[in-house]
Amino acid sequence: MAVFLVGLLICLVCKYSAYSNNPFWPILDEASGGWNKTGLFISALAIAEQYYRPNNLFASPPTGFKDKPLANAVVTTRFQRVSIIFGLGSLVHLLQTFLSDSGTVIAWTWTGFPITGPTLHPWAAVMICAAALGVLTRLPLRNPLTWAIPFPAAALLVWTQDWLGFIGGLVLTWYIVAITPTIFRAASALSPDVWGHAMWWNNFLDVASVFTVAYAFVPFGWILRERTDFIMLILLLPIPFALSAAAQLEPELPGKAQLQPRSVSRIRLVKKWTGIATVALALSGIAIGIERKSVTAEVRKPVPYHPEYRIFSGGIFTVHFGIDEPGRCSQRRIARLIKEMEVDVLGMLETDLHRFVYGNRDLTRYIAEELGYYVDLGPGPSQHTWGAVLLSKFPILNSTHHLLPSPAGELAPAIHATLDIHGQHVNVIVSHNGQEEDPLDRELQTKELARLLIETRDTPSFFLGYLVTHQGDPPPSPYGILFNDETGLIDIEPLDKWRWCEYLGFRGLWRIGYARIEHSDVTDTELQVSKFILPIEGTKVTYNSHDELYWHVGETDIPSPWRMPSMFREKGVRGHSYRIVSFFSFSLLHHYCSPLASTAADFLLVERPSLLQSPIPLWRA
Repeated sequence: MAVFLVGLLICLVCKYSAYSNNPFWPILDEASGGWNKTGLFISALAIAEQYYRPNNLFASPPTGFKDKPLANAVVTTRFQRVSIIFGLGSLVHLLQTFLSDSGTVIAWTWTGFPITGPTLHPWAAVMICAAALGVLTRLPLRNPLTWAIPFPAAALLVWTQDWLGFIGGLVLTWYIVAITPTIFRAASALSPDVWGHAMWWNNFLDVASVFTVAYAFVPFGWILRERTDFIMLILLLPIPFALSAAAQLEPELPGKAQLQPRSVSRIRLVKKWTGIATVALALSGIAIGIERKSVTAEVRKPVPYHPEYRIFSGGIFTVHFGIDEPGRCSQRRIARLIKEMEVDVLGMLETDLHRFVYGNRDLTRYIAEELGYYVDLGPGPSQHTWGAVLLSKFPILNSTHHLLPSPAGELAPAIHATLDIHGQHVNVIVSHNGQEEDPLDRELQTKELARLLIETRDTPSFFLGYLVTHQGDPPPSPYGILFNDETGLIDIEPLDKWRWCEYLGFRGLWRIGYARIEHSDVTDTELQVSKFILPIEGTKVTYNSHDELYWHVGETDIPSPWRMPSMFREKGVRGHSYRIVSFFSFSLLHHYCSPLASTAADFLLVERPSLLQSPIPLWRA
């Protein structure tokens, strides 16, 4: 058990240092940050060490148990066996859920901006320390107070957020680790079928925890829809019974008096080195947290791609849980694409990986820390959505998380945030609405988004979302509800009729470009990017006519910062190429001439005035 728990801490520290990925996992290769060869080398050393290890370094059987298995030497009742079966299965699921990554509890308690709770750096290190403290703790098994500890801690984690929820998560983490040796030791004294039955119970819990979210895709999903509280209750209920059974079995298990001298010596050494390793790993976690916080704040502070201009870009990308089509982690491939596309503000969807089925990962870690972005994770795992994320090169002044109305399908997440873009307040909405199987859900969800837009009508805004709708369809289609005069939202490119689920919209901004990029095999949905320029402070965006709104100009007739990267023209690179790319002419230039004489806006007005009068067709790949 000492080796198991130390291995658990090693995994936590490795994932913390490797952007929430275990570098030895098969979903990682060298290109995606994996240490596969190193892992194989260490495994080979471990096998060789065990093969050549002297016999006197192996534990010896306890006195009195040489001629029969320990499982036959310990007398148990059926109630004790059943208690340990359910307790062991629950414990394994708890370890998978909360001890697979040091950032999971923080994701559960995150509420957005302004920040009022713990952040990943350095507080993930505190989670590692809580787990380390659990390794060093031995709880009194017969005290009912010991059995009651996880219930208030879990209640805080499930029903509160920010610091209260985090404290509950810390206590629960410590407790789960502290009771692991006790339950595992008791289970090891029973027959092997106990472990098999415990894993059946664990498998049930695994599926049940997914049912809290995947309601639209599974039969009878409504039974456990949004019932994380109930799942947590049935997880914890067997634990007191298992601890009580373990306490009753303790006198039956071999103690120090029944152990041979070499076993006593070995236990003493293991205990010593377990303590040393535990403290060292806790200190390593703290060091990583301090270093990452410092680097993020000073070295990789977010900077927009063209800070000298009043332009910015916004994109939407449904990344399908961070696994590409070959089955590898796609974090680095996503990061490379959005860096090359110079995306300042990105909405990412299907991003909640803090679940055991996705390895408890954080899809934003590598992108945010290596490219420099502010991050809002959106509604957390306890909110029962598949996740929405906002990444921004500009400061996020305020953000609110929304669970859009979803009476029939799975819950739809949304983030409504205010950004400080070049000194002006601009709102952004990131959302993942329901599927086509649930038209009522999609209608109600989109009406809620429309309400948010109407309430902030005077603020420049842009929309990055997943609607599942045909372009141009009238209400109650999501397109007709969202893009209309009442909300003021304008479709980024109505001539792009080949879209189905992802849409970009804007209001109170000058639109200068749009592109839809082939996703290659990074995911199953394209990246869409738009470019905007802010109005002059104190003025509003006014297009002279509907026709003028959709005038297009040639790419070579606009300033370089306004263009989309040329590397994705024609065949593109790495399977990424433009499906659609277009650039727009607008009456902005008449307003910009004098106030921004030093900017690229004058280029069109002075050098290409004829382009303001003649529309140019959309270019399609």
